[in-house]
Amino acid sequence: MHSGYNGGVDLPPIRQITALHTLGVVNVRYPSICADLTRQTQLRKLGVSAISQKNSRRLLSAISGHHHLESLSLGLAKDNHVVRWDGMYYPKNLRSLKLYGNVQMLPPQIKELHNLKKLSLEIISFTEEDMQVLGKLEKLQTLRLFVMKFDNGELQFPIMPEDAERSALFPELMVLEIDCSSNLHICFPLRTVPNLELLKVCYRSGSPLKLSGLDHMICLKKVWLNGPSDVVLFDSVRQQLDRNPKKPVFE
Repeated sequence: MHSGYNGGVDLPPIRQITALHTLGVVNVRYPSICADLTRQTQLRKLGVSAISQKNSRRLLSAISGHHHLESLSLGLAKDNHVVRWDGMYYPKNLRSLKLYGNVQMLPPQIKELHNLKKLSLEIISFTEEDMQVLGKLEKLQTLRLFVMKFDNGELQFPIMPEDAERSALFPELMVLEIDCSSNLHICFPLRTVPNLELLKVCYRSGSPLKLSGLDHMICLKKVWLNGPSDVVLFDSVRQQLDRNPKKPVFE
């Protein structure tokens, strides 16, 4: 194998090998690669790069029947601008999914991945509708969002009704990591993300960050911030965590 552009490797013919369990990261710019992947029905973990408008449907079609696949990493081509996700279907048993590159919209088929436990998403813009879709993935435990811009500069988690036995959205979420390159206010209303234990936020200079609602997050153990020193932000976070009965750690 040798390195291809877009961070993957060019895959030599593997037609005679049909018992691979792990493969990646594979550069799929050549049509023959997708044909080879079709035969790898025993794969549990797969990573591919250089996905484009031209090859995206072919790729997803090649792996749609891979019922053993549990972990999938999809990297878009660096020079790609738009990939149409409609009409594509992911293996239903996926437990881990990573989408990175110039992702412009949330693939609608994600809502069908009811076994998904870990999602890493690099996307240009994240909307309230996207929040609703991801929140309904009832087994999701780890969510990593790398976003250029949030809708209205705000990420507000939905409130759980008082008479509800469990949260309708993000009922099992334990780890939330957010990396944003624009202004952002993250708000946790009362009775939301009830099982969240770790919150990690990365922010940029010149892009103010605000956090609210940390004082009533009943399972929160740690808040980790990565960005320029901000006395107002740090003081606000410390005050909220001091009011939290669980006394989460702040780093």
